[in-house]
Amino acid sequence: MALASKMALACVAEASAQEGFKEAREAFLIGVAKKDADAALEALEKLRAFDDAEVANFLIDRGLTHEDMEVYKESERLLRLLESDAAQAAVGLAARKRKSWELRADCARVLALYHNGRSFETLTELIDDKHWLVRSEAIRGLSMIREHRSVELLIARMQKESGRLLEDISDALKHMTHQGIPADAARWKSWWETTGKELDLPPEDASDPTTARRKLGTAVKQGLYGVVVSERVVFVLDISGSMTAGTDLEGSRHVIATRELVRVLENQIGPDSEFNIVAFADQVLRLAPKLQKGKGKSIKKAIEFVQALKPGGETNAYGALKIAFLDREVDTIYLLSDGSPTVGDETIPALIRRHVLEWNRYRGVKIHCIGFFPGDARNQDKAEARTFLTELAHDNRGRYTEID
Repeated sequence: MALASKMALACVAEASAQEGFKEAREAFLIGVAKKDADAALEALEKLRAFDDAEVANFLIDRGLTHEDMEVYKESERLLRLLESDAAQAAVGLAARKRKSWELRADCARVLALYHNGRSFETLTELIDDKHWLVRSEAIRGLSMIREHRSVELLIARMQKESGRLLEDISDALKHMTHQGIPADAARWKSWWETTGKELDLPPEDASDPTTARRKLGTAVKQGLYGVVVSERVVFVLDISGSMTAGTDLEGSRHVIATRELVRVLENQIGPDSEFNIVAFADQVLRLAPKLQKGKGKSIKKAIEFVQALKPGGETNAYGALKIAFLDREVDTIYLLSDGSPTVGDETIPALIRRHVLEWNRYRGVKIHCIGFFPGDARNQDKAEARTFLTELAHDNRGRYTEID
């Protein structure tokens, strides 16, 4: 075929592709204008055929800003599938230059899936972003680029962060190195300089590092809550009737759970920390309308609040989580429960998880869940409770710990 004919065919194909993109784009915009999420999703399906900077920017500007969670998640998924240099460069540019920190955070989350040098350079830049949630996404992204330079960079950054971001870096380093070092910058630096930099990084672990199971005696010795690193935390405690179940240790589930929470308040909440407590059965009780400073009077008041709690009633997990999210400063939630939802404005676990994802879209709140099942409680569906708590934690980048 003559060169001129090939060029003509290429021009026809390009024109046809441009027309297809315009049609899909217009269909999406019409769906948005009509508030028809299904129509917008259908248009996004057609956009899968395109892979260039124009479609990347359209997905960023129109898809990631859409109010519907399904449209938002599908737009993010399509951005992750882009393979062309032009498209991936557009995502990296948006991550660095957009005025909206929300879009910078979204694009940082996408970049990590490209696994290339450009992504590493951009994530390295974003680790200095002025907004903490963008830095959090950059930390997580670097942990997915399993290279020595990522480890070295995160250890260096650890010395500049505290609270929740310190925990994020610690989790990222543990994910990459399989080392059990706590969230301590000096200890990580010492390990790296003496041993770590000479070792090959282990392969991706097939097991789930965010899920653990412990016996009650061991859990109590170690502390039910583990090490609380966040400095803006809410403890959400189940006080439903099933928490009266007896255990092999001295005291019921409720007695042990409240005693352990007091232990955390006394030993882990310092003057630089802010905290709150939400307790729930049928109704939801809250220590205070907003986070409290971790100082003497506040700690004393919190301990009295916890010790006065009486177990009884059903499980209003939805109401408790909704209350926990009311304070915009919260960055970490610990939810201890022994049951699946039974009362409240929403009791279907999948729908509760959906609501939480919507609340958490640009909050970045980690939710660590503790399934507390020692002893036997009548009419308890442990499997359903386990599934709900596990999925809730994993949806929101937390850990699930089961205690029996």
